[in-house]
Amino acid sequence: MAQAALVSIDPKTGEILAMASSEAYEESQFNLAVQGQRQTGSAFKPFVLAQALIEGYSLDSRYNAPAEVEIPEFRNTDGTPWTPQNYSESDAGVMDLVEATRQSSNTAYAQLMADLGTDPVEVMGDDGQPLTNDDGDTLYAPDGPNKVAELVESMGLGAGEGIPAGQRVGPMVLGTFDTTPLEMAGAYATFMNRGVYRQPSVITRVEQVADDGGITVLYERKVNESRILTETQADLVTHTLQ
Repeated sequence: MAQAALVSIDPKTGEILAMASSEAYEESQFNLAVQGQRQTGSAFKPFVLAQALIEGYSLDSRYNAPAEVEIPEFRNTDGTPWTPQNYSESDAGVMDLVEATRQSSNTAYAQLMADLGTDPVEVMGDDGQPLTNDDGDTLYAPDGPNKVAELVESMGLGAGEGIPAGQRVGPMVLGTFDTTPLEMAGAYATFMNRGVYRQPSVITRVEQVADDGGITVLYERKVNESRILTETQADLVTHTLQ
């Protein structure tokens, strides 16, 4: 059975305006919009674009976008070079980042991800200390994917648990990372809100009404927000997506 979910967020407040999942609650208590982890696909590319803008890249930066490109700095699990292909399997020629986004060019964006850095760096935890595996060995990831992972975590992706070191790899640019529609909506709202992330919320206020009509406020939402991008950086991503 086909599945779908929808989340609509007011980017200025972070308030959830609408949410829908595939099945009625009576049929399934699994909320696909909140709990459904799915690969992001090419919807992830704007986050890589945002990181590039942070690092001073221009929308006029140009890449040759052949049907297939070998990125030797990123390796498959069997040790062979990562070789992404365009969906259309056609050579699109040289294009800037606006056109690469419009055409969703895998090969152009793969090269951009590599340009953001391929040297191994320590993966840091929320406490500012390097993460380690069960054997106590420090975890490393390529610099570019690691920076993109840190960026999207700051925009709400990762469900508070963060993106594992093993997923901070070159193919992340093509959307291999799993997330939910709610998290993606909150992250994309950051672009529309000119670089400020506001944590999505569905409840704004809870009141208790006494028998005499008196009202006691039990809960009132406090907006959790942080600036992630400059207004210019966010506007350039929005412009590219239009």
